[in-house]
Amino acid sequence: MPGLRQLPATINTGSPFITQAQLLLARDDLGGLVDSLTPAVRDTAQAVSAGRPLLSALDLLDRCLVRNAIPTANQTISDPPLQSGGTVWQEALQGLVGIVSASQNFDGNGYLPSGARQPAGPYSQLTSTVPQLGPLRGNAVLPPLGTRPAWPGHQPPITTDVACAREPAPNLNSARTGGRP
Repeated sequence: MPGLRQLPATINTGSPFITQAQLLLARDDLGGLVDSLTPAVRDTAQAVSAGRPLLSALDLLDRCLVRNAIPTANQTISDPPLQSGGTVWQEALQGLVGIVSASQNFDGNGYLPSGARQPAGPYSQLTSTVPQLGPLRGNAVLPPLGTRPAWPGHQPPITTDVACAREPAPNLNSARTGGRP
């Protein structure tokens, strides 16, 4: 019965804590705060519930990025004789320089209307008709070697019933080189 002998001392020691807890939980302190926060907590629960489809879609996107997009971007394409040795994402960033320069004036002396500028190069090229633009013309400084990947003659199929993460990552070095444009 040593526990019963310690009971009065334990009650005396715990009484100040119980008194302070009762004051803290009173309507003027945390009790009123709980009443004020109840609508926010209820709304937060509804928002979390409504956000589940978004989180599910983000999970699918993340799996696609980790399984397919990032490994594909880290590949190095073997394309002699013009390969840079960089990864796909590095080459994509280097290609932005060309896109930016395409929007600039020819020599910095002001606006040149379309067609007033002639690209340098002895090898004239003409594309097939581009919708709303017609054929595109250009001159190359070297004869074209071909296109990679080669045009298969049809647009690749787009499957929407299989998750991206379940598709195998593409092998960018498996593409065959096509003929001259």
